[in-house]
Amino acid sequence: MRSIAKFYYLGQDKKAGRFIGQQDVSCYRPPLGYSATAELIDCHPFTQQHFAQSEWWIFLTPDDDYEQS
Repeated sequence: MRSIAKFYYLGQDKKAGRFIGQQDVSCYRPPLGYSATAELIDCHPFTQQHFAQSEWWIFLTPDDDYEQS
């Protein structure tokens, strides 16, 4: 089951995706090497178009201390 419809690249390795999961947004677990924050926003973070109603979005940022092996 997917919780994010599509991720948008925001630059500097930051990504954002609209939360579409059925459970609580706090249940989302980011991919290995990333930290996630959830925000209730009123406009699209990439296109800046306003939504008809606020939506939950997940923002991913890379972990500084993560090393791929």
